[in-house]
Amino acid sequence: MKLRNYIGNNTVLQQNSQFTIDCFSDFKILDSFLYNEKEDIKVQCQTIYELVRHHYKLTFNAPKGSYNSYKLVIKNEKEELIQEGIFFGDVYLFMGQSNMSYGLRALEKSEYYKKEVEKHMVFALQINEAKYDSEGNIIRPFMEMEDIDEKFKFERISSSNCLDYSGLTIETLVNLSKKVNYPVAGIINAIGGVSIDAFICREEILHDEKVLKFLKDTGKFIEKPRKNFNTFKFANYTQMSGLYNEKVYPFKDLKFAGVIYYQGENSAYDFYRGENFYYMLSLLINSYRKLFNDKIMPFYLVSISDEYYDYGDGYGYFYINEAMLKVQMDIENTYLIPIYDIDSRWLKEDSIDLYFHPIHPINKEEISLRIVDTILNSKTKKHYHFPFISSFYEKDNKLYLLINSEEKLDIGTYFEGFTIGNEDGYKVAKAIVKNDRVIELSNKNVLNPTCFTYAFSQYPIYCNCKTIDGLPLLPQRSNYEAINHKYLMNQIILSCDYLGIRENNFGYEVAGGFYRPFFENGTLIDSKKCNISISKRIKTEGKAAIRFKLNPIRNINYNYSSLKINIGFAGLKHYLKDYNYLLVDVLGNENIEFHGILTHTNGSIIKFPIVVKDEIKQFVKLENSFKRYTINLKKYLLGSEELHYSNDNLLDSIISFELYFRSNSRETVFIDNLELSNYPYEINYIDKEKTEKIDESIIIMKGN
Repeated sequence: MKLRNYIGNNTVLQQNSQFTIDCFSDFKILDSFLYNEKEDIKVQCQTIYELVRHHYKLTFNAPKGSYNSYKLVIKNEKEELIQEGIFFGDVYLFMGQSNMSYGLRALEKSEYYKKEVEKHMVFALQINEAKYDSEGNIIRPFMEMEDIDEKFKFERISSSNCLDYSGLTIETLVNLSKKVNYPVAGIINAIGGVSIDAFICREEILHDEKVLKFLKDTGKFIEKPRKNFNTFKFANYTQMSGLYNEKVYPFKDLKFAGVIYYQGENSAYDFYRGENFYYMLSLLINSYRKLFNDKIMPFYLVSISDEYYDYGDGYGYFYINEAMLKVQMDIENTYLIPIYDIDSRWLKEDSIDLYFHPIHPINKEEISLRIVDTILNSKTKKHYHFPFISSFYEKDNKLYLLINSEEKLDIGTYFEGFTIGNEDGYKVAKAIVKNDRVIELSNKNVLNPTCFTYAFSQYPIYCNCKTIDGLPLLPQRSNYEAINHKYLMNQIILSCDYLGIRENNFGYEVAGGFYRPFFENGTLIDSKKCNISISKRIKTEGKAAIRFKLNPIRNINYNYSSLKINIGFAGLKHYLKDYNYLLVDVLGNENIEFHGILTHTNGSIIKFPIVVKDEIKQFVKLENSFKRYTINLKKYLLGSEELHYSNDNLLDSIISFELYFRSNSRETVFIDNLELSNYPYEINYIDKEKTEKIDESIIIMKGN
């Protein structure tokens, strides 16, 4: 008699479920049972069914989880098969691409978890690549496989084998094991770089018009699998339905406590692919529930890292995470786990022969803990999710966001990371909690607001909206569309709340992945002796400000200082060419003159001047309270003070500029906010004629 390859010593099966074991026997099977000797528990086989000649299906009702193993006994007319070491507990399917498959040895706390696995009963079955052609290309089966390759087995995870397993899986299993009193296990089929269609059944794709059309349009659909499979050389590994056939379908007779899905980087390209990722992920979830005969099988979706993917329109990761949120809102028992507020560290120092890449956070422990908390809370709390915005309405030129969460917000708290907008575009929003589940957004220069965003920024680490218990609000926006110049994607620089950030540039061969400052001492005017810091004393509505201590070059006529602001960061498009003015909030005193902003162009240093009521000023004197000043971006002065008009190429080429000050003594300037606008501050939106009043009825946020 013979069993499937995944049934063996240290196999873990889902507790409290009905499952089927395949047995191949030349003689009629008469009886079968499971027996736990230590607890004297016998589980009798419910049905024995001969599917085809010599192929039997044995159905059991699984017992509750136990650290004590069972032996499987199968008797036929001639012999008896005994398989020792069967455990029952919670089994999870871990799916995804490289962020899921990344080995434990590459993660930050690998040595800690190497010790921890010895204290807990955790198991895993990791299905790596089984077959290659003569050129070293992976070979996938063109049809559904009934079993996995015999080389892959369940193992109890120990210090001797853990480092080569999926790091996120091991960390999740260990942290989950600390919370439960039975074994936990993972089946891992994650492969780096794979696309979502590789995980979806071909027959399901053929019956979904939207997914089928997308795959045909993008050249991913395989017309004749028997003939055309494995003809893509290196790309064989991510053929449509290939991973499903090889690493999902063989487990069709089992049950799972849930699926942990960490994938989407392959689709991070543009809005079109993000939109279709939603359709494909929805199809995957619904078809898996059908395959495993579990209509409510939980799916735990891990957001992809906030990395800059420099292909498509550059905003790919927004669209993928947005698609996952839409899936959560549309499909019951799906749970999106945000990671945007977790600082993504990627380089493990002093490590040898390991592959590190900025899209692979090595601090995955924090992600694993969120997965564990979500698993446990989703079992005990009926409507548990990370908080998200369920609806909003406009009243008195403010937006009110209604938060869907069992956890409360702290009334009176100010949050960063929100924008508020209308047809003219988005601006930084003042966000304050009005009651425990309502956030008020406002900006005095936005009339009749119709839209908002939260954490829609290439660098969202500053976005800090959380419940009292520390659950972060999921990134979200009101308008479902391709991102354009009206979106305020560089808010982290314009808000003047941070001195710098780890720059995202997708890869490592062309730099990126390291800290770069937003604010520096000026170089066009030698300001190296000045001091820059974040002010903790000057605060307006929960916001800090940049403190710039002037230490001017002392000369009777040339008392210069300048603050350099870098706006050229990978993934941050500044869109200067789409606006007429830069507005800046500055506080100082009457001893300080503000002369506008300086920048380098190809062959010149130029100055964009300050304008007051559309009149160009050589300078203005600062005041001892914050005042907003208007810089004209469409006109500039050369060294001869000759006035010229800007063009798109000039504005597009700017990667930094310097705020230019003069003072006869050491002074302190505070910079609180930068804003791009098509109107000077004196006019801006305040004096524009109001447009048609927006209906104050609630707008419901929908996934689809």
